[in-house]
Amino acid sequence: MKAIVSMVAILLLCAFPLPAADFIRGDANADGTQDISDPITALSFLFSSISVPCQASLDSNADNMLNIADPVHQLANMFGGGSPPTAPYPDCGPDPSTNPIPCESFPACPDPDPVLTWEVMPNSPVAPYYHHDDLCFPSPDIGFICNISGEIWKTTDAGDSWTRVLNQPGSSFRSLTFVDTMKGWVGNLGPGGWVGSTTDPNVIYATTDGGINWTPISTASISGPTPDGICGIHAIGDTIHGAGRYAGGAYYISSTDGGVSWLSQNLNVDFNAFVDVLFFTPDEGYITGADDSNDAVLLHTTDGGANWTIVSTSNAYHYWKVGFASATFGYAVCWSGPDSNKWVQTYDGGQTWTDRVFAGGYEANGIGFLNEQIGWIGGHEDTTYETLDGGDTWNLMQIDTVYGDGINKFLRISDTLVYAVGNRIYKYADHSNPITMNVPESKFDNSLCTLAATANPSSESTTIAYTVPEAGHVQITVYIRGGLIYDRIVDEDQIAGAHSVEFTAHDDTPLLYAAIAVGRYRQTIKFVNQRGLEDGAVPQIATEIRPIQAPIVNDPAKIAVRNTQQQMRERLKQREDSEVRFLQRIALELGNEAGP
Repeated sequence: MKAIVSMVAILLLCAFPLPAADFIRGDANADGTQDISDPITALSFLFSSISVPCQASLDSNADNMLNIADPVHQLANMFGGGSPPTAPYPDCGPDPSTNPIPCESFPACPDPDPVLTWEVMPNSPVAPYYHHDDLCFPSPDIGFICNISGEIWKTTDAGDSWTRVLNQPGSSFRSLTFVDTMKGWVGNLGPGGWVGSTTDPNVIYATTDGGINWTPISTASISGPTPDGICGIHAIGDTIHGAGRYAGGAYYISSTDGGVSWLSQNLNVDFNAFVDVLFFTPDEGYITGADDSNDAVLLHTTDGGANWTIVSTSNAYHYWKVGFASATFGYAVCWSGPDSNKWVQTYDGGQTWTDRVFAGGYEANGIGFLNEQIGWIGGHEDTTYETLDGGDTWNLMQIDTVYGDGINKFLRISDTLVYAVGNRIYKYADHSNPITMNVPESKFDNSLCTLAATANPSSESTTIAYTVPEAGHVQITVYIRGGLIYDRIVDEDQIAGAHSVEFTAHDDTPLLYAAIAVGRYRQTIKFVNQRGLEDGAVPQIATEIRPIQAPIVNDPAKIAVRNTQQQMRERLKQREDSEVRFLQRIALELGNEAGP
C-alpha cells in the first residue's frame, strides 16, 4: 500500500498541470511558417534527439503520438495533396486534445496574456564597487556586460550564467557594442577621467572571437586627435560610432570599415562632455552630453557625425542615457544639476522633444521604456522609478533586495523582454508559465556586512567603521558621483570582525560615497565631507534618499493600466502559492506514509 501511495504522489507531482503555450500544428521549428524545414525538424527530433520547445507542434496528424507518420503527413500536405493539419492551424491556438502533448513555449505565438515582471538573474555577477555599466545582446542567448572596474562578462544562455572573459583593473570599460556574436568593441574611459585608478590609455578594444580575446585599436589607425576616453559606443554593420567622455573632453570617433581605420573629431570648442551614443543607421543617431556652458544637450546627426544639431537642452550637468522604444517614441534622462528631476521625450521620431518631470532628490542614470506607457528610470540608488501611464506618475520599486538596484542601462529586446544592468543583471519578462517563473534566491544575508561613517568635526576627518563577515580580501573605495575613485582606503586581506579606518578628504568635495566589497558582500553609504562644510555648519551624515510620495492618480484610464499590472502580479503570486501548497500536501502525504 505504501508503494502505491508513493507512486501516486510522484505521478501527481509529475502531472501537476502546467499551462501549455499556444502553437501552430505542423510548424515543427516554431518559426511561424510551414515549409520543408518542418518535416526535417520532426525527423531530427525522432531520430537525432534534438530538443524542440513545443513537441505538440510536431504532431501533424493530431493522433497524440509522435512518430514517423507525422513528417509523412506534413510532406503529403506540402507535395502530395494530402489533408492539412487540424486545429490549431493555420493560426496560433491552444491544443484541443484532452490528453495534450507538452508545449512549453512557441516563439511564433506570443502569450496572449503575459505576466511581465522583473527578476534578478540569479547567477549574475555582483559589480565590484560601483554598478555594471553597459550590456549588449547580439543574439537571444549570447550577451556581454562591462564595468568601470575593468571587467567584461559573457553569457551564452540568455543570462542564466555568466563567465568573466576579461579582468583588467587598470582599464575602465564604460560601454560595449557587437555587430554579431563574434565581433565587438568596448570603450575605455582612459586616465585622468572619473575613475582615478585607470591607467590604461587605450580608448577602444576590439574582439573578433566572441569576447575571448580583446586587442586595443592602434593609435596609428586613428586620423585626428586621439580621444581622452570613450563613454558611449554603438555599431551599425561596419560603421562604429563612439564618443566621450562624461568626465570632460568631447570627442566623436567613427569607423566605416569595421574598425580598420578611425576618424576622430575634437568638439571641445562647443561641448565639454559626451556620455551616450545611439544610432539607427550608419548616418542617423544621437549623442548625449553637455555644452560649453555645462547645460545638458542632446545632439542629432543625419550625415554620420559630420554635422550635429542640438535638439534638446536642460539645466542639468548632462543628459545620461537616450533610447527609443519604437520608431517614434524616444526618451533621455537628466543627470544632476537643477533639472535633475527631469527627463525628455519625443512622440514624433525626434522632430520635437518635451521636458517631463519624474522626481526630485534622485541621482538618475538609466532610462528605458517597454512601450509608450510602461517605463523605468534607474540610478545610483537602491530603488528604481516605474511609470505605468507614460510618465505622468512615477512610483518607487526595488528589484534587487539584496544589493539594491543601481541601474545604469536598460536594454529593450522586444515587446515582452527588457534587460537592465546595475549592481547585478535584471530581466523583465513573461513569467506566466511556472517553468519560467522566478526561482527564489538562496538565502544570503548581505546585512552581515556593515558600513557606517561618523564625523569628527574637530579634525575634519571621518571614521569609517565596518564589519567583515568572513575573512577575505577587503576593498573600501571612496568615490564621488559618477564613480570617480576618490581614494581606496582599504585594499588588503582581513580577518572577520569589526574594523575601522580614519579618512580625511584632500579637498572640499561636499558629498562622498564609500563602498565595501568582500567576497559576495557589498554595502554602500554616502556621507558629508567635513572639509566641505561651511563655517558653523552642523556636521551630518547623508545616508539615503527619502522615498518620494507618489501623486494621486484620478484618470480612469491610468487607473485601469495600473490595476491591470497589479492584477498580473497578484495572479502570479496566487499561482506560486498554489504550487507551494500542492507540493507541501504531497510532502505531507509522503511523510505520513513513511511514518510509523
